[in-house]
Amino acid sequence: MLGDRVRMADHYGDTGVYIRSLSTRGSHGGLSRAARQIVTLLEAFKFDVIIVETAGVGQTELAIMDLADTTVVVTVPEGGDGIQIMKAGLNEIADIFVVNKADRDGADRVKAELELNVHLRPAGGWQPPVLLAQAANDRGIDSLVQQLDKHREFIRAQTDPAHERQRRAHEFLEILSGQIEERTKSALGNGSAHQLVDEVSAGRLNPYSAVRMLLDDPSAIGALLSKTVGDC
Repeated sequence: MLGDRVRMADHYGDTGVYIRSLSTRGSHGGLSRAARQIVTLLEAFKFDVIIVETAGVGQTELAIMDLADTTVVVTVPEGGDGIQIMKAGLNEIADIFVVNKADRDGADRVKAELELNVHLRPAGGWQPPVLLAQAANDRGIDSLVQQLDKHREFIRAQTDPAHERQRRAHEFLEILSGQIEERTKSALGNGSAHQLVDEVSAGRLNPYSAVRMLLDDPSAIGALLSKTVGDC
């Protein structure tokens, strides 16, 4: 059940507010592949603020950092201590930390541990603030909005064209890898390479050898990636 239909029912019909649910459909990184295109579309429609909620992130699901200008990492006291959060790689992407459900035991401890780890970042750059909040009671939200504004001003002052070029290049690679994956799955399922899959499935061919055979044959690669009926 997609959360916006339940938790955001009070605001779903507000003027100027648009909420859209996207399933990841197996995409890695915590985001749907269509998320970037939808953000671009919303920018074209001149939305002032675009909030992207991930499906949950871990050590390899950090695609949000290549999409969002400001990344807010939200945790709760029951989510483990600050060290566990750092081990998940979130310290590398967080611009702001929020410890939600701050009325529960352990919130102050998690906040202190996060603040300690933030100090390990190189000096001179943006130092992520660690905020306490109780979203259900509308507490701490004003402070979060203020920090979001501060970070927006910070990145405007630190605009680096190289970063934007890197973001565009990453978008290209993301689209390319997605297309290759989709076409490969189609070909392996019922296309030009299904016989190779049959050989591997029957145990007559080692999977590594099958992959090398495929990659070493330009004509096979061309047939594998050629657009077939039913491709999107």
